[in-house]
Amino acid sequence: MGRESSIAVACLVALLASFVVFGEPHYSMDLSVDFAAGTVLGSLRLDYRNATDLPQTELFFRLYPNAIHIYGDASLRLLAVEVGGSSVEPRLFVEDTVLMVPLFIPLQPGETTSIELTFKASASSHVPDPQDELLNYGILTKSEGALVLTSFYPILAAYTEEGWAIDPPFPFGDALSAETASYDVRLTFPSGLTSITTGKLVEQTSSFGSTTHRFTIDQARDFSAVLATGLMEQTASVGTSTLHVWFTPGHSNAARRAIDVASASIELFELLIAPSPFDDIDIVEVPLNRVAGVEFSGLILVSSSYAAQPSTTFYDIIVSHEIAHQWFYAGVGNDPIESPWLDESLATYLSYVFLEAAAPLRTAARELVGWQSTFERARAEHPDAAIDSPLYAFPDSSTYSAFVYSGGAAMLDAIRREIGDAAFFAALATYYAQYEHHLAPEPALMAAFEEACACSLAAIRSEFGLDP
Repeated sequence: MGRESSIAVACLVALLASFVVFGEPHYSMDLSVDFAAGTVLGSLRLDYRNATDLPQTELFFRLYPNAIHIYGDASLRLLAVEVGGSSVEPRLFVEDTVLMVPLFIPLQPGETTSIELTFKASASSHVPDPQDELLNYGILTKSEGALVLTSFYPILAAYTEEGWAIDPPFPFGDALSAETASYDVRLTFPSGLTSITTGKLVEQTSSFGSTTHRFTIDQARDFSAVLATGLMEQTASVGTSTLHVWFTPGHSNAARRAIDVASASIELFELLIAPSPFDDIDIVEVPLNRVAGVEFSGLILVSSSYAAQPSTTFYDIIVSHEIAHQWFYAGVGNDPIESPWLDESLATYLSYVFLEAAAPLRTAARELVGWQSTFERARAEHPDAAIDSPLYAFPDSSTYSAFVYSGGAAMLDAIRREIGDAAFFAALATYYAQYEHHLAPEPALMAAFEEACACSLAAIRSEFGLDP
């Protein structure tokens, strides 16, 4: 996709008291939505403190919508970047999915700066063809009744032990990786639409056919939204959260089932791990392709195709799996390219733990046996792959799923049976407490299990092919 040959850039140093207190990036965004066109015109100010041990001479932002496989023909175009009122030449990398903003003066550890960006995001059009392996997921898409907005703005790249995480998005798996941040977002859209978003609605105004909502949230990995018509809301208070479920009237049974499964999952995961990371969690039915559900911070997307079949065990797995991601993705982050198993294996296995508690034992056992068989078949066909392989080591989506989802869940079950329930769930709680609001390094989860049992899990590592 073509990009403008020159982009104005500027750098502004600022110190915000709240920023210093929380020590996390802060996004201030003003967004104007053209629903019919499926576009967003936005301005963004990022207040950033260098929390690394090294001086930073540039900052990297992810422009995820320019990744054609997951996002289709969606796009994210920079109109202006300002750093202190002076122009510099930014650079685009990795098929225009990475923006490098150079800083005039190296930003020392602990110092702060602010970057201002103006951008235009365009959603792809929904093309219902779930059999097309190259079709976009539908996570930045305009359909007849909904505009799904995820990863639609420039997102500061995560900083890991290896440096800035700027791996290219792949045709399968997840791409979004970010540090937790605080958000203050003004979202303007045509009146008559329902806005379902990350964060808490703190202010709303209407004028001349437009509505403006202001949302705020701390310690979120993303700001995501769905603007829609024709959705019906159901709510429930569960644990420390309020659950909002938004489905079409024709899928009212799916909405009720989602409420039941999500409520039971939240109660269970709060008991076993920690309180929910968010006061409000929204589950929204939207058209998706190639995926059954997708997690974001306090916002879960469920495919309309699967909402048509709410009486299946797989529907329960979808909902409980995505709820689990609120703890392991939104709460504890990880690198979805280098170590996708950290969150996907846990979310898959926790959906089994939900089935153990809520369904007949034979139902849960049948799913686990199926995952074990899927993993063994894939392992025989791909002996060089492993559960803890990076995303780019897998040749296709089905192999990735067989190792990371099915194999990872089977391995976690083996660990649980080896060390016992008490040590297993104590390890998950400790792992969560240690890495909440951070990106967990790859060895951290296995280390938590070994610490909890005061034992070596080398035999299980070897059995399932993990690196020693």
